Amino acid sequence: KPKDKEVTAILFPKLDGSAHVGVLNNANNQPGMMAVDPAPEIALLKSKLSPFISIVVGIAYLITIIAMFSVFIGLLNSLSARKYEIALMRVSGARKGQVFISIIFEGLIISIIGYVVGLLISHFGMEMFSVYLSESYHYDFSGFIWLDVEWWLLLGAIVIGMISALYPAYRAYKMDISKTLSNNEL
Repeated sequence: KPKDKEVTAILFPKLDGSAHVGVLNNANNQPGMMAVDPAPEIALLKSKLSPFISIVVGIAYLITIIAMFSVFIGLLNSLSARKYEIALMRVSGARKGQVFISIIFEGLIISIIGYVVGLLISHFGMEMFSVYLSESYHYDFSGFIWLDVEWWLLLGAIVIGMISALYPAYRAYKMDISKTLSNNEL
């Protein structure tokens, strides 16, 4: 073997009973060698990381709730600012159901745009960060891998958009046209 290269790991096939213990003990008794059984080490690593994973999941849920309220407040403010236009739509022939559907559709569009922007930022961010990770860890990372869970995120965005738009759409549905038009001056 060349002098600048050395063996850093040896993977043994699954060893049972005394063969497993013997290989670990023999390797650990050699100078400059250390034997590790991966299964308990991975279990230990998972147990040490589980509190942090729980925190990250909690933060993700919090961000989702904040996003839902953000869409809700945006639609409610938009409804308040556009009361007059919605009343004019109704006067010009739009039915209550059409106004309701248009507000729901607006909520869906906002959430889908948010989903697409978030997806682009995360994928391009991962691609830029992958250069650093590749240099540091000598492992290939990519931001251009599509995960199946991203379809579920799209479904979640659609549901959040619809739930957030329900109350503003209901308020637009119940709006008193004559009162709204009489309170606004041309």
